[in-house]
Amino acid sequence: MNRFVTLVNDCAADWSAAIISACWLGGIALGLVWLISRYLPRIPATVRCWLWRLAYLKLLVSLVWLTPIEIPLLPPVAEQSAAESVDVSAAPVPAVYQTGETTATTIAAPSLAAVPISATPQLALSATAWMFLLWCMGVICCLLVLLWNWGRMLTTLARCRPVKDSRWNQIAAELATKFGVTGDIRLKEIDSPVSPHLAGVLRPRIILPAAVVESAGTTEARMILAHELAHWQRRDLLWNWLPSLASILFFFHPAVWFARREWQLVQEIACDEAAIRQSRARPDEYGHLLLTISRSCRIEQRPTFLTAGVHQSFHNLSRRITAMKRRSTQSRSTLWTTTVAVLILGVLGIVPWKLVAQEAAPTTVASAEANLPATEALAFADKPKEGDQKPAKKKPKAYLQLPTNEAALRKVWKGLDDEQKGEVIRRNLHGLVRAVHSYYETEGVLPPAVVPNDALPAEKRLSGFVLLLPHLDVMTFPDKSGKSRAIFDPKFAAKAKEIFKSMDLKKAWDDPQNLPAAKMIMPALLAPGGAAFRNKQGYAVSHYAFVRGANGKDDGAFTDKEDLTIIGGKDIIDDGTVNTFALGQVKSDLGPWTAAGNATARYVYHYSDDFDQPTFGSEYDGACYFANGDSYAYLLDVDNISAEILHALATRSGGEIIYDDELKQYRFLNAAEWKK
Repeated sequence: MNRFVTLVNDCAADWSAAIISACWLGGIALGLVWLISRYLPRIPATVRCWLWRLAYLKLLVSLVWLTPIEIPLLPPVAEQSAAESVDVSAAPVPAVYQTGETTATTIAAPSLAAVPISATPQLALSATAWMFLLWCMGVICCLLVLLWNWGRMLTTLARCRPVKDSRWNQIAAELATKFGVTGDIRLKEIDSPVSPHLAGVLRPRIILPAAVVESAGTTEARMILAHELAHWQRRDLLWNWLPSLASILFFFHPAVWFARREWQLVQEIACDEAAIRQSRARPDEYGHLLLTISRSCRIEQRPTFLTAGVHQSFHNLSRRITAMKRRSTQSRSTLWTTTVAVLILGVLGIVPWKLVAQEAAPTTVASAEANLPATEALAFADKPKEGDQKPAKKKPKAYLQLPTNEAALRKVWKGLDDEQKGEVIRRNLHGLVRAVHSYYETEGVLPPAVVPNDALPAEKRLSGFVLLLPHLDVMTFPDKSGKSRAIFDPKFAAKAKEIFKSMDLKKAWDDPQNLPAAKMIMPALLAPGGAAFRNKQGYAVSHYAFVRGANGKDDGAFTDKEDLTIIGGKDIIDDGTVNTFALGQVKSDLGPWTAAGNATARYVYHYSDDFDQPTFGSEYDGACYFANGDSYAYLLDVDNISAEILHALATRSGGEIIYDDELKQYRFLNAAEWKK
């Protein structure tokens, strides 16, 4: 039951964001077109038809396309060099950086009242979930009505017989040539007093009442058939699925139903204009015909995506006759020019997009090749050789930049080799753990892997990555001269702080206030490779997760226990940060980076373990990137390392000390080294 409730709540959260966006954006589009159609009636009816089509497309596209395309046309924003030296020589190194094998890390317990993320809460359907279920029921009812209309059309077709009057068939053939309609033009007559209409999407037929076939003269027959062939030539039956589908998905939206009537009216006016033009009838003759059919055909055939016809309500007939007095006399070339212009503007309005600043030309690059603790055997950067007077200034590495523009990030990461991918991933992991250190320095406690909140079920809480946002302006460890440099781009770090300020830590990750952050990609939480930047619901994901422990047991560096301390606590970190994983790379079961749960906090499993839970992994089967508590990141050969060593690295206690000699054969800088 809990699994069903969770599934419904998750679907409802995605539905809520999509439906609100579509109602707002689509409603504006429909309203604008209604104003144009109502108060600018001299615009050709064909152009107004296209406006309605584009407005309904905007409504439907807004339901499934939530992320705007970013177009970098604005001037670049000047930013501080990421490698600007900062003097931190006087700053003491906190105990959290210590990497001695037997030195305990002095970290206090989180001050927030934490709840273990492994707890199973009593789940209930949210208010949004109930609204989602009601919407589903409404959609099902609308689909049943659609099926009923389909059956009604089939019944009508079954009662029809071919029109045997050669006069009608000859007129239909002549007009079909004028309209450019190809295929078999089938005329059917029926004894019921229905209005003439076109029926059938794939194989259209023109349905005529038997009384009209017998009594109509040649001029009337030409006007009736011209109107129906205009529907055929314009493919109105195919286009009518737009308002029909919108009426099903947005059955609760009054603007959708109101706009549908206007769509049908403008569609009929466009066919009236085409019928008068091709049949060469006078507008007064055509208007008299509409009134005659309205009186004789008592059964009104309402237009749907299955049918399109002549007769409508008296009010709409009045507006159609009035429109004939203002009938457009523009040339075909002018009409085509206007239509193309409307289409171009409409396409720009349908696709969600926004202008963003261009990426500034990099002057220097911040990388993870920073000075790390001297106890580490592997270094991130090559040191200058002895005797060098001054190391040569390296050219900027574009792939180490972190543009907040999603398209720009994909571009700079395109075509990276294994060494370059490894450099990016190690830099990101190193910087994230350094952000953990920065949080500790500021708050005096470790950031929890899940933001505790007793008022919310576990799956609705925010992830610990949210708490790291204000700390992504971290610096590298001081070098011998006491200088440091920024690990992440200052522009990206500033953006992360803005996102943090916009969020409410007391609310759920999918709350309307926090939901925009879940849709923003965080480049520091991504890794170049095969994993997508977003999940199927369109939420931005994280390619890294906090390590909770090993084999399903909460014994990692991030378990959210309120008594997790070193001095005076029940649970102590006694393995040392050099022997304890902090973060690892993930490649599957990705979820929003702002959401708690398996997407952002996981257990480490060895391939020999019996498990069915998401674990860590990378695009390289058999190897995965991890970062220790001292911020040292590397690629680990998880296929060949023993389960005992892997589990020891994933836990914070137990006294297991993993020496460098035990790890050096399993630890690599990147996949290029590992493959050798």
